[in-house]
Amino acid sequence: FLCVLTMQLVQAMFRFPGTSLFLRVTQMPCVPPSRGRKSRTDPPAKSKLSRIKYPPLVCVQELLNVTRRYGEYNAILGAMRAEFKEGYSFVHNYDEKVRIAGRNSATAWISEGHMALMAWLGMMTTIRVHWRK
Repeated sequence: FLCVLTMQLVQAMFRFPGTSLFLRVTQMPCVPPSRGRKSRTDPPAKSKLSRIKYPPLVCVQELLNVTRRYGEYNAILGAMRAEFKEGYSFVHNYDEKVRIAGRNSATAWISEGHMALMAWLGMMTTIRVHWRK
């Protein structure tokens, strides 16, 4: 699209009178971008020539031993995680109970203060009513 737009701009700037329509260039040649992926036909880079394409073979006994030991490690780690999670949930539940108990006692203390304040306001209202009479 950019090539066509560029060609249209060139044709608008330079009118070629007297030339045949067949001789006029209708499209600019599109130059491939300088950056990008290599094609399959390009040779690999020098730094990639020594690269091993396939991993080396592993001894079967060694692979079985490593797999077994990794399974044991995973089981031990899972048990430890479960233990820590259980301990964390116990501590978390305890903290939650303490927080709720504190909130309830604070609510009771606030409600007692509120009752006292409302009683005092009621008393002041009755005094004000008596003073106005």
